Amino acid sequence: MADKDKNPLPEQNKEKITKYKKERDEYLEGWKRAKADLLNEKKKFSEILEQKEKIIIASCINNFIPPLDSFFQAKKNKEVWESVDKNWRVGIEAIHSQLRDAMMSMGIYEILPKKGEDFDPKKHQVVETNEGEEDKIISLCSPGYEIADFVIKPACVIIGKKQLKT
Repeated sequence: MADKDKNPLPEQNKEKITKYKKERDEYLEGWKRAKADLLNEKKKFSEILEQKEKIIIASCINNFIPPLDSFFQAKKNKEVWESVDKNWRVGIEAIHSQLRDAMMSMGIYEILPKKGEDFDPKKHQVVETNEGEEDKIISLCSPGYEIADFVIKPACVIIGKKQLKT
């Protein structure tokens, strides 16, 4: 019996083992590819869901943008704003603050470029150009809004353009 254990496997068995190992390796590679494909699809699906969530929130928020812009415009004219009864102004400012806080709690932030900042076409919309430093913001007409890196509404701005000398 000791001689049997030392004898190599019959040639037929060696061929079967080689065949089965090859099949095993092919199946293993297939499973690995399938697993990688599944993980890639899960990642893609997650990214699509995240983007859709931003779009849904943005479409809901679009209904609040006109009143928020109205608050901004009302406060922009300081002379008129300060001529209104102080108690009324404080109440309006409180409502405006509550709306902004609610938006911030959903991850939505205002885009408020300052005078002199560079114009960013991804976040700003030019509504007028005036003589001034090229592509620098001269003034903010209305704020924009964004969620993460998704712009819901660009900030409306006036930018500088060098005037041609005639």
